[in-house]
Amino acid sequence: RIDAVLACPFHPEFTKNYGERESHWRKPGPGLVIEAARLLNIDIRTSWLVGDQIKDIEAARNAGLAGAILLNNDTTSARHDLERIDRRTEFRILIAVNVLDAISNLKDVGLLKSHDSPEGP
Repeated sequence: RIDAVLACPFHPEFTKNYGERESHWRKPGPGLVIEAARLLNIDIRTSWLVGDQIKDIEAARNAGLAGAILLNNDTTSARHDLERIDRRTEFRILIAVNVLDAISNLKDVGLLKSHDSPEGP
């Protein structure tokens, strides 16, 4: 089920008077992540983002999420790219080689339950 689809309507080359207000909505700005959390009543502090670009991971960190998973099957290159992200916060970053690996990572951090595991209180 898809609950929402958000897209940034601003672009530095095509938006007249493009500035700080508009750049807030473009990744790595946090605008879209914050707006999605507002629309869907999501607690940002406990949420994770799964993305396939470094700017996705930066947007998640800039929005104040707990962590993010980078989908990238070239983990050596991905680790090098992730080194440039500011790590002064508690923000966690994991790398997944595919969507199933990302789901496994989300289970490992306690965000998803297996269908075969008993429901807790």
